[in-house]
Amino acid sequence: ALKAYPHTEDGIHERYKRESKFAKFAHPNVCKIVHSIPEKLAVHTSGVKKYSFILLEYAPYGDFYELFKKRRALLSEKLARTYFHQLIEGIEYLHSKNIAHLDIKCENLLIGEGFKLKITDFDLSQYLDDERLESRGTVCYRAPEVIDSSCKDFAKADVYSAGIMLFVLRSG
Repeated sequence: ALKAYPHTEDGIHERYKRESKFAKFAHPNVCKIVHSIPEKLAVHTSGVKKYSFILLEYAPYGDFYELFKKRRALLSEKLARTYFHQLIEGIEYLHSKNIAHLDIKCENLLIGEGFKLKITDFDLSQYLDDERLESRGTVCYRAPEVIDSSCKDFAKADVYSAGIMLFVLRSG
């Protein structure tokens, strides 16, 4: 996948800055950033504009949103347990690197080579020791304390979102 971030009036988009600083992941359940380009001119419908690009590791089987919504797939308990285990291992790795994902949801979980789960999309991520929550993700997957901005433990917020994903993995 190639993610493109248009430049703002202030320059490089904040989401690009945030995601590109998490480029050195090395875990089988975390999608790798293959290459990033901070500034490049690109043709847009309204002319030539400046963009920043991030090239991600290829995930040939799409994401879990596509699996559940477009293909109407239902996972067996064993397969759901396997994917949940991979999700927890990926989250545990991120937390060991002092990073909270903060946007765990079907669209941000890819199915990579060998049908392995890959956590992706770090543009809302923060360091676990950040003083205050800056990101806002998809409400349906977020812990109540994240929604009301009282969250003090970002790791627990990721675990809450993983619990929602376990429900989704079983229910489709």
